[in-house]
Amino acid sequence: MKPKVIVSLVLGIAILIIIIQNVRDVQTDILFWTISLPHIFLLFIVFAIGIIIGMMLPGLMTKKPEAEKQN
Repeated sequence: MKPKVIVSLVLGIAILIIIIQNVRDVQTDILFWTISLPHIFLLFIVFAIGIIIGMMLPGLMTKKPEAEKQN
């Protein structure tokens, strides 16, 4: 088998195990609100926020050349 197929199968099985183990509801307090949602959904939200921040940070941390700063 090709390495991509093996990696895809392993990741798929791992994701399936994580979903099965995290179906219970959890209460989450955010400032003044209390939200009850499935644990897997909360994990997905945190993962998505992490990806968004990870994609934005390199663009924010690059230094602009001095010529662009003067304009």
